Amino acid sequence: MTSRVLLTLAYGAGFFLLFKWLWRRRAAKGAAADQSWELFAKLHGLERPDPRIRRYEGQNQEFPFVLDLVWNSKTKKLFGGRLTSYRENPPLVTRMGVYLPGLPASLRVEGKTWRNRLFGLLAGPRIETGDQAFDDRVFVRAAEAGQALEYLNAERRRALLSLFGSQHSARIEDGWLRVQRRRQVQRLANLEGVFRDMGAVAHDLAAGPVPPFVPPFYPADRPQSDPSRTPTRVPWFGPLAIAMLGMAAIQLGWQFAGLHETTPASHRESTVVYPARPTAVLDVWELHPDDRVLFVTLLHGQTVGSDIRAGAPFLTPESRVVSETPIGGALKSRTESRRNYRGRNYLLTEYRLTTSSPSSGIEMLIDGLPHLRLQGGMRLLSVGADPQTRYSRRLVCVAIPEGSDSIEWRDFAPFQRSRVGEWEVLFYDTASIKTHVSIHVKYRPGPDAPPLDWRDVAPPEWQPSVEATQEARRRELGAGSVGR
Repeated sequence: MTSRVLLTLAYGAGFFLLFKWLWRRRAAKGAAADQSWELFAKLHGLERPDPRIRRYEGQNQEFPFVLDLVWNSKTKKLFGGRLTSYRENPPLVTRMGVYLPGLPASLRVEGKTWRNRLFGLLAGPRIETGDQAFDDRVFVRAAEAGQALEYLNAERRRALLSLFGSQHSARIEDGWLRVQRRRQVQRLANLEGVFRDMGAVAHDLAAGPVPPFVPPFYPADRPQSDPSRTPTRVPWFGPLAIAMLGMAAIQLGWQFAGLHETTPASHRESTVVYPARPTAVLDVWELHPDDRVLFVTLLHGQTVGSDIRAGAPFLTPESRVVSETPIGGALKSRTESRRNYRGRNYLLTEYRLTTSSPSSGIEMLIDGLPHLRLQGGMRLLSVGADPQTRYSRRLVCVAIPEGSDSIEWRDFAPFQRSRVGEWEVLFYDTASIKTHVSIHVKYRPGPDAPPLDWRDVAPPEWQPSVEATQEARRRELGAGSVGR
């Protein structure tokens, strides 16, 4: 337990250092981007009115041009800006705009995206120009449809299609042609590309001379450049929160890994840790038409007189153990515990036996076993097994009365199918599997058969001297077959 805690703390420290480094790398990228912006401003004669904020103003093809970097006012409210460190490192947005004089006051034009396709009707009716190629790719809205249609002549429609082909986030709104990018654009070539594409269509889209007074780039109710929101330092709370979440995930992973060893409907751990360390195990699933199952688990190779523990299949509260009989030993104790798996409670029973033979185990007659499910007139048995190194052999036998129909299996295949008495028996060997396997056997129940003697399916060297146990078994089941 102590080593697990230390390992978890080591993982947590690793998470913290990794994300701290990522935050520092992010700050370094911001510094490189600032250099690109300064060079871009120098190349195009842009001015920075306030050195405290990243906002540049100038001209693009004789039209007013603005480049700025703002924080997203919506996202900063998440958890009050504490958990995600948005107070010091808010999510940044790059905005570029060219003012186009003479446009209708309420005109709004934007390219079609999945967002406006999905939510476009909420913003009001769109205007159709009659140009199918244009209407399929562009959304147009305006208070006066006639003014918008008069403005959008064939030449301007071609210019807009060319612009939206290269700048998908472009839009015309409040008299400005705007392009917005998430985060700060870092490369000079990307800034130059947007600047060039906007300038190429500015003359075609403008409808008049530039007035003495130019409307603001963004109205007052939109996000504005704010010097107090400029990223200045590397936060510590974000990496620490991620490290704590990582440690919690590791602990939960170990917990669920432990439960995986006893998955109820697809896997059953036949045995637990035994002091004598038996070398082989045999599980027999004897399926009767009344849906009762005679289950036998036999451990072979332990020292006579030692104590062993044998585990039963998972049971539900609706399951009923009709009988339980020790084989090759005396029952010393019986322990029950409950497990919750996928919202359902299961009962796990563990038997401790004192052995009187090299081959010992337990035999159980169970009604309502969760491993056996009804599918119409068919039955499906589901048993799972995981890789292991405890046993030299691990055999699973599924016995079905020979009068049953449509016996089929899928996933993990048996290595042998034999008729033993009045039973069809499928033999599986799971000792050397490399990954988890599932044994699925589907059949249609037929007439019942007399009880199967498990010694008929066990290897010859496993035969213990347990005639008294077998006699007790027959007395328990009665003179006839099981379920009759």
